[in-house]
Amino acid sequence: MVSILFVDDDPHILDGIRRALRSKRREWSMGFAADPAAAIDACAERAPDVVVTDLRMPGIGGEGLLEHLSQHHPDAVRIVLSGTADPHTTLRTVKLAHQFLAKPCESDELVQRLERLVGLRRLLDDEGLRADLGRLDELPQAPGVYLELQQVARRDDVSTDAVAAVIEKDPAMSAMVLKVVNSAFVGLPRTVSSVERAVVYLGVTMVEDIVLAADAARAVGSGMQAELEGFQSHAAATAMVAQRISPSSLAGSARTAGFLHDLGGLFFASRRGEALAALHRRASDEQRPLHDVIVEAWGIAPAEVGAYLLGMWGLPLDLVNTVARSAHPRWRSMGLPELLHVADGLVHELVPSPTSFSAVPPLDHDALARLGADRSLVRWRELAERVVLG
Repeated sequence: MVSILFVDDDPHILDGIRRALRSKRREWSMGFAADPAAAIDACAERAPDVVVTDLRMPGIGGEGLLEHLSQHHPDAVRIVLSGTADPHTTLRTVKLAHQFLAKPCESDELVQRLERLVGLRRLLDDEGLRADLGRLDELPQAPGVYLELQQVARRDDVSTDAVAAVIEKDPAMSAMVLKVVNSAFVGLPRTVSSVERAVVYLGVTMVEDIVLAADAARAVGSGMQAELEGFQSHAAATAMVAQRISPSSLAGSARTAGFLHDLGGLFFASRRGEALAALHRRASDEQRPLHDVIVEAWGIAPAEVGAYLLGMWGLPLDLVNTVARSAHPRWRSMGLPELLHVADGLVHELVPSPTSFSAVPPLDHDALARLGADRSLVRWRELAERVVLG
């Protein structure tokens, strides 16, 4: 049974949560602590799976509790539920928490958020992996760039100048946006030298995807510059191919998932580099897909680890599911996981080893044939060649 601990010095808040979640008593083991010290004692008695805490409390406060959890219970998902200042403005808190909820929080929203996290715990059974993921020092740099960009982009009077101004605060992010807009993936006839013009050509939603992917990669693969460049190039190629082979109703979602699909592989490379290198050698010696060797050795696909990260960061559930299922699609229809799987496979055909950790099963031609999609494969492969090779 999943263990969830709620921490708040306001007894009315705790009573309200207890009443709102009464129907979940048979599914979740729930504890309630009135201050950080009591929460630490409760964690010592039973390690929590999820902790939902206020920030402004006596003693070490919510921040101190989050620090304790990150050090002693790194596999616990940490959620801030606070009515104080916007948590995104406090960089230290952002680095310690996985998700944020504002008071007052509707009970339906709290239940939905917790149900998602419970599902993610089932997705990733490996406690060691969860601990490694929990030790990440920060979310994707989203608090500094992506979340601010989202706020600007949602305004009724949004302008390309305003979007560009957010991106230009981060030189590395600016360089990434310019790299994509000037790549063969986009295929513009002339070089674009300003971020503002890049936003015009790419559109705000694609720029958001680029920023999210770059922030996520920077957080997970810190200190791996060469691998990051390979990750970003492969991610952009897969995103563009996924967008172009998808029907218009799915194109945007397919592109977003394409940008993020290899995040789990990057995590393995950054946290289990030597072990991954050994698996890479085994795959080469045995002439087997690296993906299959990883699953055999560790019992989980890199895509599932990436999906767990995305879910912990509170990204949409359909995106999480698309990434998680992309390695092993159900092949009931050509939905998002299947389209992403095909796009990734086609890019791997053209650039077999974009990074040392890229791992994807070979295309399932029998499954494609059953769905009648094999007739489209020649056209999709031509699209992929135009995107990747120019």
